[in-house]
Amino acid sequence: MCPTPRARAPRLETALVLILLAAPACFVFNRGNKSGDQSATADVPESEIALSVTNHNYLDVVVYVLHDGQRTRIGTVSGS
Repeated sequence: MCPTPRARAPRLETALVLILLAAPACFVFNRGNKSGDQSATADVPESEIALSVTNHNYLDVVVYVLHDGQRTRIGTVSGS
């Protein structure tokens, strides 16, 4: 039993309002590290990219970069 188009409209409007209200939260809470620790990236030449990884898990993590469909291993980050 499918809902009628009239019954679907309030659901669609409600979903749209919830998305519009929740979307800014993704930007507010994902601002990155604001501690001012720029020392690691300040000394890197333009042709290189500095990568800093913090592992808050108990397990070790292997870090890869994916470029042009090819996966290259960068290194390992040990767990806490």
